[in-house]
Amino acid sequence: MGALRLVGQISAEPELQAMLHVLPTQLQLGAYDLTPAGLIRQGLLLLAVVAACRTVNRLLAREL
Repeated sequence: MGALRLVGQISAEPELQAMLHVLPTQLQLGAYDLTPAGLIRQGLLLLAVVAACRTVNRLLAREL
């Protein structure tokens, strides 16, 4: 959650802010609702899963 708050507090140039208001805040694909916060959360979860898998893989390789 802290990372989401940090990303939300990033300030942008005034020219870029005008363009950011045009971008959609939510994208619906079929039954899925994609939001920036949701994509960031899923990305962080994916990084955690990959790190856990690499750790388990390293432990298993050390035992053999």
